[in-house]
Amino acid sequence: MRRISLGGYPAKQCARITHNRYSPSAPLPAPVSAELQMLFDGGIVFETAVVDELARRHPNLLVINEDDWDLCKQLTVTALEAGIPLVAGGRLPDVNGRVGAPDLLVRHGCGYLPVDIKNHRTLSATTNPQSPRYRARVTISALIAPDTRVSAAGYSNKAGHWRDDTMQLAHYTRMLQELGFHPGADLLIGGIIGNSDLTTLLGDELGVIWYDLEDA
Repeated sequence: MRRISLGGYPAKQCARITHNRYSPSAPLPAPVSAELQMLFDGGIVFETAVVDELARRHPNLLVINEDDWDLCKQLTVTALEAGIPLVAGGRLPDVNGRVGAPDLLVRHGCGYLPVDIKNHRTLSATTNPQSPRYRARVTISALIAPDTRVSAAGYSNKAGHWRDDTMQLAHYTRMLQELGFHPGADLLIGGIIGNSDLTTLLGDELGVIWYDLEDA
């Protein structure tokens, strides 16, 4: 029987989708529509632009972009063991039936926090004092200092994709824990760099929105 390891996307997809992907008796998947392909392509363009911007601001950013996935795993482990502050494009070694390739790994203390890059909105705001969201707070980081987190009132990080995002980040977090590269159980958070404009909060369009993974 073939052993199957699951990545971050099955953590947020329904069980039937995952079953059909691996079952020999499942029907062939339908062709990707032009509209869906445009979304995929837009996500790749956005991720590339964000990584390029990170590289411009962080000369010590390590970008792993090898085609050989086994080599990517080796390079990622070497980078994490060396304490490289920022690692983009890494691939974590398979562990306990999980595979994972977080877009960015941010050094914190003695470990790393996972951050993904998503071409969707991550932030919502309201000016209505009667709304519970008016009293909400978000934890954010500027792109220039992703490990320095600040709090902002009157905003929520629970935009349309937050549930899926946190499930994927939780998957990466569990892998980092099991591999011994997580900073500790008191810091169960993960970040998303999305396309919400954070200029009002950070003086910069791009930044990291952090999520409490115990709230997922």
